[in-house]
Parts: sequence; structure tokens; C-alpha cells
Amino acid sequence: MEGVLGPVTARLDANVRVVRGTALVPGTVNTSNQADFYVALPAAANAVFAGAAAEDFFETGFAFASGTDPSTVNGTTPAAPYNLATKRIAIVRRGRLPMTAAGAIADRAFVKIADTTGRVTAVGGESAGTIVNVIGQAMHPAAAVNDFVYVDIAPFVYKA
Repeated sequence: MEGVLGPVTARLDANVRVVRGTALVPGTVNTSNQADFYVALPAAANAVFAGAAAEDFFETGFAFASGTDPSTVNGTTPAAPYNLATKRIAIVRRGRLPMTAAGAIADRAFVKIADTTGRVTAVGGESAGTIVNVIGQAMHPAAAVNDFVYVDIAPFVYKA
């Protein structure tokens, strides 16, 4: 069992910006080893969870105004000459962190990855036999898309 409830570091798998609270998955471009663990933005909904970004990860001088839709920033390429690929990013694998909702989420609902921008959605409605990659449990409700919802991160997998 992982004994640290807080951020650890991983390397970013691609040259992209990442907003704090984004769900990340294991990297596919670079090979993780004992010294370096790579993470990336999800390629699809319900992907295997590797951690949530504990910090905004942008190039120096990038302006991210309050109220900006995070899905318009996640996955965008930083301006030259910056390259964020293989740089270390703080991630949370266990603990509590505000994450971005993809829509309404009920109080205490279990959540999973919703889309390729790393937002979360409530678990439910999966067909029988589907493997569900749960991130954790929402600590309060989210009313709309891009609301922040505190998630008690404790990943597990189950079959619907």
C-alpha cells in the first residue's frame, strides 16, 4: 500500500499543458522504469487512473485567467521554445484534491475519467461486464461542467 497521502512526482509523457485537478493516465510514449514514472492525458473515458495533477503545469509566462475553461488549455502545446515533455509534474495518487467535473455529480458519488481532457464524471450506466476504473469518491456535489469537486482519491476497479 502506498503510504504517502500527498503529491509525488511523475514525468509528463508529451509536450502539453496540464491544469491542476486533471486526471492523468500511465504514459504510452516513454517507458516507465524504477526511476521515472510517466503520465499523460487520457485517450478515452474510463481509462486507468495514474494520478491527478497537483499543480498547473504551463510554460513560463502563460496566462491562465480565473474562470477559463480548463478543457481549452489541457493538451495544448506550449509556445516555442518551451518543451514540457519529460518534465516532472506533481501528482496525487491518494488523498483529497479538487478535480474538474465533466457535468453534474451527486454528493458522495464514485467518479471515473470522463473525457480526453481529464475531467471526471459519476460512475453509473455502464453495460454489464464493463470494467470500471474508479478514481475515488466525490466529497460534495458538482452542479455543472467545469465545477471543481473535491475527490477522495482511492482508485479501485470493478466489473459492472
